[in-house]
Amino acid sequence: MRTQRTTDSTQAPAGYAIIGSIASSAPHAALLRALQRLRPQCTIRLQPYGARRGETLYRVELRDEPGRTDSSLNAWLRIKSALAAEFPADKPHAVTPIDP
Repeated sequence: MRTQRTTDSTQAPAGYAIIGSIASSAPHAALLRALQRLRPQCTIRLQPYGARRGETLYRVELRDEPGRTDSSLNAWLRIKSALAAEFPADKPHAVTPIDP
């Protein structure tokens, strides 16, 4: 199982928190569209950081917003559930969550 790294940065930019990682061969734009449709209340970024077995590895970053009542863990569980529903394991471009 070989992983290629494209960046060594493990820090999210100011205002964002890294809440998890995913692997998928789905296009970046398709993943973001799904997140915007399924979780419109969240500002989420997907930052590529490597590749494995033909899939791109992404860090899932959530914008810190004043008044947010969700914990990072709760937000991660909701986001990965939404992606798994949209890109299920038995279909092309499946999303595989990589839990911390």
